[in-house]
Amino acid sequence: MRKRNCTITIRCTEDERRRIYDKARRHNLSLSDYIIRSALGKRIVVAEGLNEVIKAQKSIGNNLNQIALLANMGRLKAVDQKVICEQSEKACRAIQKQTAEQSAQTLTSLISQCESMKLQAGKMSEEYSSRLKSLEEWKSKQGLKMLRAVLISQSVLLILSTALQLWLR
Repeated sequence: MRKRNCTITIRCTEDERRRIYDKARRHNLSLSDYIIRSALGKRIVVAEGLNEVIKAQKSIGNNLNQIALLANMGRLKAVDQKVICEQSEKACRAIQKQTAEQSAQTLTSLISQCESMKLQAGKMSEEYSSRLKSLEEWKSKQGLKMLRAVLISQSVLLILSTALQLWLR
């Protein structure tokens, strides 16, 4: 078993805190497990309805153990395999149905997230282009201002040097 002996403290708003706790509860995870899995990019899948499947599997396992016990004691003469096969198939169908539903939900969620990310990327690209254009305009204006300042200072130096030469004569 791994030891978690480091602490990370974060600040968030009351609304963010409530939403994080709600998500952890919905995923049947502790707050630490939910945050660690989310931060490390691990998939978090909620498998609802598995309690019925687990209950059915436990029931089948108990029946099988009783049959094995009776067979080992010599008190069992025949086993109706049809009933056992039907119960096994029923449990398998329940598991397949649950898995298919979860996969469809996960896929739908991932597609939605991808679309959202595409929109955000597009907006960010437009914003970047707009800021880049503004920056280029600003640089151009600054370049003209610098050129004017250089020309003015050169003109002032020329006037001063001329005045100095006239004064020295």
